[in-house]
Amino acid sequence: MDPTVTAIAGKALLALLEGACKVKPHVHGEWRGELLFDRTGDLFHVRQSATDPLRLVVPAVGYEYAYKGGFDSDGGSIPVLFRAIKQLRLKPDDFLKSYFLHDFAYASASVWTRKAGTSSPWARLPLDRAMADCLLYVGLTAEDATLVEARAIYRAVRIGGSIAWRQHRAKDA
Repeated sequence: MDPTVTAIAGKALLALLEGACKVKPHVHGEWRGELLFDRTGDLFHVRQSATDPLRLVVPAVGYEYAYKGGFDSDGGSIPVLFRAIKQLRLKPDDFLKSYFLHDFAYASASVWTRKAGTSSPWARLPLDRAMADCLLYVGLTAEDATLVEARAIYRAVRIGGSIAWRQHRAKDA
């Protein structure tokens, strides 16, 4: 993908996500493609389909976002105390599509993007932590998380995610 198009996709995503995480109850997105993983205990071995990759399509932006390759994920890092709240689905495997994309974004400080509905090539889109967290929020709403669930998970990640983000960035150095 052309670097100019990648920059536009990044700016459009940032504008949409900043608004979504502050005001709007749901940004309408849709998960498409195959979710592929193996599980060993609490660890998920995530991989991407070569023919129908899992991706988050955000029509308001006109782009889709995905992870690439294989990687390990713990799903949602939900403290045990919060898992006990019966009214909320706060378990590590409740919203795997969103958790996997978010874990990839944290590990790589990026996602892959392309124009929605096209077969154009994927381009790497660098992200900061706030963008990765907002992309989690949009993914959760596309997985039919309730407004309360999506906001609770988003706020928890904003409060507690800085440690994981810094650990990944230290590995990059």
